[in-house]
Order: sequence, then C-alpha cells, then structure tokens
Amino acid sequence: MQVPDQRINVTYKNLLEKSILKFTMFQYV
Repeated sequence: MQVPDQRINVTYKNLLEKSILKFTMFQYV
C-alpha cells in the first residue's frame, strides 16, 4: 500500500510543480 501511495504522491508533486511553473511563467509575462 505504501508503494502506490508514494507513486501517486510523486505524480501529484510533479503536477503541482508543473502548475506552479506555469503560474510563475504567466506572472512573469
């Protein structure tokens, strides 16, 4: 149960980072 949880956590983190990156890019523009 820990393995899938971690995997989901990683993907979620990745998504969050991507959206944050997009947000910062939009702010800079």
